[in-house]
Amino acid sequence: MRIDGPRDFDFWIGTWHCSWEGGEGRNVVEWVCGGRVVRESFDAERHGLAGTSLSVYDAAARCWAQTWMDSTGTWFHLTGARNGEGMQLRTTTLDADGYRKRMRFTRVHDEGFEWDRSRSKPGRPWEPISAISYRRVG
Repeated sequence: MRIDGPRDFDFWIGTWHCSWEGGEGRNVVEWVCGGRVVRESFDAERHGLAGTSLSVYDAAARCWAQTWMDSTGTWFHLTGARNGEGMQLRTTTLDADGYRKRMRFTRVHDEGFEWDRSRSKPGRPWEPISAISYRRVG
């Protein structure tokens, strides 16, 4: 997997079938704003969740910045970059309960990848929260 800064999210662009224990949904991810911003539209409304994110590469900081918002009223801001395993983004501040959040895109290949979200209190190990398998449909 090649690390290329502004094009690191190319693997994510497309239409995806998403599945997890007890559910499934659809995610449409596209370049917008002249190919400078990645817009995600996650639809799992039959399971009570719809969400969106906007991601942009911050060339000065040499990392990605993403903001996630969803139908539960949750939102958070993350930053991160590609690494040897895939892509990893973390929140920049602690939430009200004292946790940081982390999202990882791993086992990336042309037709899919694995996504997981975890949380951690400072100095503590990461605790899994959720995991989604992505399979390309378009």
